[in-house]
Amino acid sequence: NKLKRLKLTVKKKTFYDPRQDREDVHRKRAEHLKLISGVNPENVIVIDETGTNLTMVREYGWSMVG
Repeated sequence: NKLKRLKLTVKKKTFYDPRQDREDVHRKRAEHLKLISGVNPENVIVIDETGTNLTMVREYGWSMVG
């Protein structure tokens, strides 16, 4: 089958990134919060074009074997 020839396998996707638990990520988040804490929210303009809906996300994907 084509997936085997390409050395791909079907994987169930996760919606949790374990990297978010790393100490360096916690430190960077704290630094960012400290940086933006002095910004007046009335001076912030947010443009959101992501428009996500979890029911539209595939539960399975393809990945290299291993």
